[in-house]
Amino acid sequence: MENEKGKVLLSAKELKEILGCNNNTLYELLSRPDFPSFRIKSRHYVLYEDFLAWAREQAKQKAIGDSGPRFSVSKRAKKL
Repeated sequence: MENEKGKVLLSAKELKEILGCNNNTLYELLSRPDFPSFRIKSRHYVLYEDFLAWAREQAKQKAIGDSGPRFSVSKRAKKL
């Protein structure tokens, strides 16, 4: 699945727009060891395909009732 802009990398700002979250929630997510982000100098990025895979895994864990740590996204999150 390709994003609407055809981008390979998502910046923190773009990720925030997709998720519909605030800055604190975004940077909490970016600091998680299971989230596929990386830094170039002081900026955070996520490969779009890695983000989709991570989001699918989160949904899968919720569907099977896994009680492990998850990141919850607001109901206002934009559709992927």
